[in-house]
Amino acid sequence: MDRQLSDLLERILDPSWLSEHAGRDVRAARVRIKPSTSLGIALADGASGRSIGWMRVLWPVNHGKAEAAVRDAARHGQTVEVRDLGEGLLSVTGPVMADPKLWRHLRDATRAGLLGGWASEDLLRYNPLRRVVIRDADRVVRVVAGGSRDDHEIQDLVAGIVPCPERLDDGSVPGCSVHHFTGEGDLEGFPSAMGAEAAGELVARLHAAPLPSGPMRGLLDRRNSDPVRQAHRHAALLDHVAPELAVPVREAAARLTLGDPTTPVLCHGDLSPDQVLTVADGSRVWLTDFDRAQSGAPSQDLGSFIAEASPELAEAFMAGYAAAGGAVPEREELALHVAASRMHRLMDPLRRACPDWRIQVGERLALLEGTLP
Repeated sequence: MDRQLSDLLERILDPSWLSEHAGRDVRAARVRIKPSTSLGIALADGASGRSIGWMRVLWPVNHGKAEAAVRDAARHGQTVEVRDLGEGLLSVTGPVMADPKLWRHLRDATRAGLLGGWASEDLLRYNPLRRVVIRDADRVVRVVAGGSRDDHEIQDLVAGIVPCPERLDDGSVPGCSVHHFTGEGDLEGFPSAMGAEAAGELVARLHAAPLPSGPMRGLLDRRNSDPVRQAHRHAALLDHVAPELAVPVREAAARLTLGDPTTPVLCHGDLSPDQVLTVADGSRVWLTDFDRAQSGAPSQDLGSFIAEASPELAEAFMAGYAAAGGAVPEREELALHVAASRMHRLMDPLRRACPDWRIQVGERLALLEGTLP
């Protein structure tokens, strides 16, 4: 147990402490932890819940990043604040436009005319140091750290197979993509059997498409996710902040015996109801967010959706998948992939800065264990 990190995390999840050290009424919306290195926080307005900025807590090994953040922010007319938290820790707080990993991409997107003026109410998603999604009239502008041309090529591949939001840019600005605003929400916000069944049909179409050859096939193969490796990453973090959960996570990982797919298909890679855009009545749907598209077993996508869906949505989804020609896997294989998906998402309550994250992770772990054959 890392007492310093554990205590700091408890303070970060306390809106009163966080507001005092951020200089305004805020709460944590997301948390990303690198033990003995840094702790990143997405800041949301305490009243509206809208994303407004970020905070990084830096251990001594990373203090130089505080100076770099101040320097970079000043260079493009932004301001960040550095505070000494004691015990060798510094906090750095700033607005989204001064995000250390995203500001250059935001600047380039603005200069290229891909992004106009925007305010906090236009932010659809913000994950500090990783990505920001902004609505700009009838367009959605997505800026990511470390984006590549591969992302554009994968989007082009998928767009030729299933309905997805129309891409409006040519991919010439690294880390930036622009899509037409599509639908009225997603299946998580507008759950319907009609929409889930249609989503199942689209996934069957995706899985039936031939995998590309050459470099694109190699890229998709390299993106294969490994739930066992992810489980050990979770356990390594839990060793620091909740060691009582680390042991059962490792025990569950030992039971996740997924073999290589005999006939790999093109997979979404992170399928869930919130990755299916829809109109309110479910009569039209689109698949979105192919960041983790990869080659894999069909059960990977099916288990991923089922793990996050209500029983009613899951049943309709699988009915649509089968009706469109998708081969429904054996119960045991599907259960393993449901468990694998739950393992990948096990730490979401902590990532989402839930104050009772320990309880929620424990409940998720029990559900995962009950899914394993």
